[in-house]
Amino acid sequence: MPEKRSPHRHDSTEETRRAILRVAEDLFMEHGYRAVSTRKVAQYTGISQPTLYYHFSDKQELYVAVMLAVLNRIQIELEHIATASDITVEEKLKAVIRHILRFSKDRLKVGPMLRDIEAELHETARNNVSEAFYKGMILPVVTILQQNKTPESSNGEHTSGLSYITLAFMFYSMISTLTEDSNPLEQRKSSFEESESEIATKLTRFYLHGLLAGQS
Repeated sequence: MPEKRSPHRHDSTEETRRAILRVAEDLFMEHGYRAVSTRKVAQYTGISQPTLYYHFSDKQELYVAVMLAVLNRIQIELEHIATASDITVEEKLKAVIRHILRFSKDRLKVGPMLRDIEAELHETARNNVSEAFYKGMILPVVTILQQNKTPESSNGEHTSGLSYITLAFMFYSMISTLTEDSNPLEQRKSSFEESESEIATKLTRFYLHGLLAGQS
């Protein structure tokens, strides 16, 4: 939970916008879309609601701005991993998992985020965030999977018969089992008692050599 900030005058409107986004990200990531109001965001930012509405017309626009900023940061890191020339596909997938797990401990929850996008946003906003999710999180994993030395089928699919996009979504579904709030408490606790590196190694081995055994 972000600390409440004392009301003060910001040096510029751009500074105010950045402050709103920082606070809103903390609140949305901790509580989800529905539980956060613009009143709460304004209160913790130390501004009035009219000031918040000067920058963002409503909660939905604010949420979309937060999600686009978060996904852009993730995209930069994952594209760096995907295009690295000195590590194997397995090491790249491990690096992606470690990055997502670090972010997920108190920030991004992939499953709840996707549900919020689908349930809470109007079509245009939903499409904008979904496109950013696809570009920022799915395509880098697709790029990594395509670097495997496995011949593709004639239609460009993985030899499992599944598209690389489907395999990338399956990859994130696997990770989300460790970050979902619906998981039993003891399961979540025991999962995070292991280091991110240990978890990443186990998940990657299962994904490449278990789930896709004989196919990759």
